[in-house]
Amino acid sequence: MLENPLVSNPIPTKSLSTTLIEAKSYIHDQKILRALCNGIKIKCYVFLQPILATRLNPVGEIESSVHNELSNKNRIQNAKNFYEIVSNEIDDLNNTPFYKIFDISDMFNGHELRQIPVFYDYGHTGFFSSKFIAKEMFDRIN
Repeated sequence: MLENPLVSNPIPTKSLSTTLIEAKSYIHDQKILRALCNGIKIKCYVFLQPILATRLNPVGEIESSVHNELSNKNRIQNAKNFYEIVSNEIDDLNNTPFYKIFDISDMFNGHELRQIPVFYDYGHTGFFSSKFIAKEMFDRIN
């Protein structure tokens, strides 16, 4: 029998921030995916990806410029809040044999990657960064 994540209490949207609504919606979607993976017994791996807002110190002219522009619009802080809310819920989502969510959002803050400019906008990385992300994903699964 499939678990039904739609039966939970609805989110009261009038008094909540947009960031909280977005985070709760993301978590809700992950609960639906988890139910599907468990119901049909397929292994699903989800990765909370790094974005510019999860980088502790922007590197290079492009990252710094985009980070400053987005900070002035509160988008960096909103994204950090979103990631914090979601990362706090990950343990509750991971209690099944067929669904696993990994938080790799801070991977570019590690010692060997923290000095490499990887973002060319808010959330996209350059072509060379994919090998670092792929290795991180592989290491987490295995």
